[in-house]
Amino acid sequence: MYELRKLESLGLGDQTTDDAARTQFRFCSCPLVGFIPGLPGGQVAHLVLKAHARAWHLYNSHYRPQQQGRVGIVLNSDWAEPLSPERPEDLRASERFLHFMLGWFAHPIFVDGDYPAALRAQIQQINKQCPSPVAQLPEFTEAEKQLLKGSADFLGLSHYTSRLISKAQQDTCIPSYDTIGGFSQHVDPAWPQTSSPWIRVVPWGIRRLLRFISLEYTRGKVPIYLAGNGMPIGESENLLDDSFRVDYFNQYINEVLKAVKEDSVDVRSYIARSLIDGFEGPSGYSQRFGLHHVNFNDSSRPRTPRKSAYFFTSIIEKNGFLTKEVKRLPPPSTATFPPKVRAFTFPSEVPSKAKVVWEKFSNQPKFERDLFYHGTFRDDFLWGVSSSAYQIEGAWNADGKGPSIWDNFTHTPGSNVKGNATGDIACDSYNQLDADLNMLRALKVKAYRFSISWSRIFPTGRNSSINSRGVDYYNRLIDGLVESNIFPMVTLFHWDLPQALQDIGGWEDASLIELFNSYADFCFQTFGDRVKFWMTFNEPTYQAWLGYGSGEFPPNVKDPGWAPYRIGHALIKAHARVYHTYDEKYRQKQKGVISLSLSAHWAEPKSPEVPRDVEAADRMLQFSLGWFAHPIFRNGDYPEAMKWKVGNRSELQHLATSRLPSFTEEEKRYIRATADVFCLNTYSSRIVRYTTPRLNPPSYQYDQETIEEEDPSWPSTALNRAAPWGMRRLLNWIKEEYGDIPIYVTENGVGLTNPKVEDTDRIFYHKTYINEALKGISFRPGTAPYIAGHNLIKAHAEAWHLYNDVYRARQGGLISITISSDWAEPRDPSNQEDVEAARRYVQFMGGWFAHPIFKNGDYNEVMKTRIRDRSLAAGLNKSRLPEFTESEKRRINGTYDYFGFNHYTTVLAYNLDYASWISSFDADRGVASITDRSWSDSGSFWLKMTPFGFRRILNWLKEEYNNPPIYVTENGVSQRGETSLNDTARIYYLRSYINEALKDAGPTISPKREEEVQFLGLALGATEAQTALYTLFSLMLLGACAVAFLSYKYCKRSKQQNTQPGQQELSPVSSF
Repeated sequence: MYELRKLESLGLGDQTTDDAARTQFRFCSCPLVGFIPGLPGGQVAHLVLKAHARAWHLYNSHYRPQQQGRVGIVLNSDWAEPLSPERPEDLRASERFLHFMLGWFAHPIFVDGDYPAALRAQIQQINKQCPSPVAQLPEFTEAEKQLLKGSADFLGLSHYTSRLISKAQQDTCIPSYDTIGGFSQHVDPAWPQTSSPWIRVVPWGIRRLLRFISLEYTRGKVPIYLAGNGMPIGESENLLDDSFRVDYFNQYINEVLKAVKEDSVDVRSYIARSLIDGFEGPSGYSQRFGLHHVNFNDSSRPRTPRKSAYFFTSIIEKNGFLTKEVKRLPPPSTATFPPKVRAFTFPSEVPSKAKVVWEKFSNQPKFERDLFYHGTFRDDFLWGVSSSAYQIEGAWNADGKGPSIWDNFTHTPGSNVKGNATGDIACDSYNQLDADLNMLRALKVKAYRFSISWSRIFPTGRNSSINSRGVDYYNRLIDGLVESNIFPMVTLFHWDLPQALQDIGGWEDASLIELFNSYADFCFQTFGDRVKFWMTFNEPTYQAWLGYGSGEFPPNVKDPGWAPYRIGHALIKAHARVYHTYDEKYRQKQKGVISLSLSAHWAEPKSPEVPRDVEAADRMLQFSLGWFAHPIFRNGDYPEAMKWKVGNRSELQHLATSRLPSFTEEEKRYIRATADVFCLNTYSSRIVRYTTPRLNPPSYQYDQETIEEEDPSWPSTALNRAAPWGMRRLLNWIKEEYGDIPIYVTENGVGLTNPKVEDTDRIFYHKTYINEALKGISFRPGTAPYIAGHNLIKAHAEAWHLYNDVYRARQGGLISITISSDWAEPRDPSNQEDVEAARRYVQFMGGWFAHPIFKNGDYNEVMKTRIRDRSLAAGLNKSRLPEFTESEKRRINGTYDYFGFNHYTTVLAYNLDYASWISSFDADRGVASITDRSWSDSGSFWLKMTPFGFRRILNWLKEEYNNPPIYVTENGVSQRGETSLNDTARIYYLRSYINEALKDAGPTISPKREEEVQFLGLALGATEAQTALYTLFSLMLLGACAVAFLSYKYCKRSKQQNTQPGQQELSPVSSF
């Protein structure tokens, strides 16, 4: 029961009290209105106590042994502090206040089954002083006292504030809570006031109240559960930044901790009031107790966490208050890095061999492309979120930070930033670190990718100017992540170059490579004991083009034909320099990985059947992704497509050398294989076709000789249209182009023009893009079907044996498997390849499951040979078709009582050779199929009416699997369009198919297994016993006939003897 004193004060008290009194009664003071004559409050409390006791005993006797739960009671109480501690009468008044407020219910339950003696004595005294009784207190019988005493497993406490108590100034017979109790209530004006008139902030009071309860009621034998503590904020206050409440929680929780640690009070819980804003009685919705703000003006009632929610989360995460000195913890074990994959040492072709991705996917039907895949990622898969310094940190010039080129850009008039926005404050993450960490914990992410602001730790960009407060910020962030078991993924440079370095030429100055290396070296040394995942650059393609080509981003250089290539060249060399620094100085001790984060849209050819469009799509990817990936993940040099296009166009522009710089052989060796993993940012896709752009002016965009567009049917977002299937294709392209290197998707998401909280469109975006990534990982058409089939066959065998061994004798039923298969005729019966293709078609479809079960416990040789040969040709060391052990073969073989068969149609099959690298069921089977146009159509495009094939496949099953009993469990035909009851086509289909089955059917064979029958002392099979029975019956019938015939002859002979006595007697035998 919850806060019983409040129950007594609601609607059962003096109805003439003013609003202030009612407010006081409602929430906390809980006046003892039950003692006022003529009012039912005292009796109500009496009955509630007895009801509680009965409920406790009911649970204790009937439910506790099975449910093992606990039942207690929640009481509300302020703390009572003497107004003048040196005055004994105030001390007694304070104790009386606690007995009246808390002891009214706690004393009967936790002490002796009766009301407190102080309460009873006070009521007797006040009644004696007055001409008529002022208050009445019911009495418990001795049996009721025994029932009440000890009827709680815990004491639940709600506490919000404290009171100063003094002895009542004068005796009066006017019934009121204070006069009956003989005390007066006061507050110290120095106590902070909340938006509620009855709650003052008095943290030390909760500790004293807990000690009082422990000494007076629980005595160390019954635990205390704090079931309610908090304070409201008013409508006029900041509804989200409730710092005052954070202080309240901080102080009150700390006092509870003191009571536990220093006073040895057995407190088991702390429940904050409340999760969300709610209705607060007479105050309506004006008093907000919620850790989460509820917008009651919005019909959807959206919830938003307040600052106190993040604080409370941090308390829970830390399980209290940690000391200021944070222990450096080892990094979380949420990421495991596979061995580094050696990069290809040869250049990509033009177009690259990765063009097989378009061959594989571009002709997919839309249904197949968008089909949702249900599955899970690997157990060590990293789920995370990302940010970057300039976008969220704010504090652009705080604590010694130096300006960056983005600070300078947004502060310069005419920057073309929408609304003249800046990152001066942004999300204020520099000052809201705890809130950010709380959000990350609440999301339960395993990783957090963020960038370090170069100018925050090196204000001038050089290691001669280290800003310790900036370093401290990142230390606190990284420590907070590690303590929360969140894996830090750090980007060293996310476009915010220190302005001091831009002033000397920025990335066009050769000294930047060493300056960047010095900055990275400092980060490795300072943070590398906890950071195990580094990215040197974020999206260098956009950095080079937007910053130095189009000039949309700082440093606003508009040199589209030359500068992007020069900057990209410098960034690649800077990345390699930093990689080798980490590899040589830190990797052995810190055991981390290092890479760079690259970006690309997927490129889908406008016309996949047109080679120039396929080459254009491949070229777009080489110019965006391959620009940086090819040197690092392949051979240390730019893609051939990029080198050829830029070089050729430079020559046509009458330039002496290509606008694309070249690496020396030494630089190529230094650059090659300078990444441990592949980090990818991707958001959307483009439809690409070939074009011949103008030659001048020179431009990185014109060099690609492509036109990009989006399909207007794709869902729109604030920036790009969503095409989730491009994610899967891009992941496949990376695998084909750069090998089986581990891929980390380090950015993916969607911007929305309407920043509403209920971002359903974003949910759909993430759901579909993540699913496409899952397909890229898990969708294994050349392996997964065989594994699933392998397990299904073994599961069937186990189910058959279970039924056969345990249930068959008692239930007398049958169990088997149902297999579906078309029949396949060779397209050209005179072509041996087509004949073999038809055979493969049926063996792969029907024989896949039938051969192990109905033949020999193993797959048919056609499947085994084809899949093994293609697996080896693809570079695998064993077949993709799993193998059964000898014991499994024995267990599988013969696990049937009949052959369940589904059949609908027939196809014409012919041989089709797939490339060896294609791993799929269709490629393994190597069969294409068509239908004869003379065959009758049905409502399904795949189903032609071919009754002759039904008879042929039934014969094939009979010959292949030794004539098992066949039950046709599915056969039929569909109709399309408007249907009627006059389905003549279906009648024809069923009649002709059944007729073919009838032609093939021999004598009826019962599938029932014969059981032994005792017959005349012999153990015979059921069939043998039946034959013996018929034979015996026949012999008996024959014997009966013989007896009848002999009797007839005998009677006739006797009659003749009687009529001719003189005649010579004949022998009976001769007469017969």
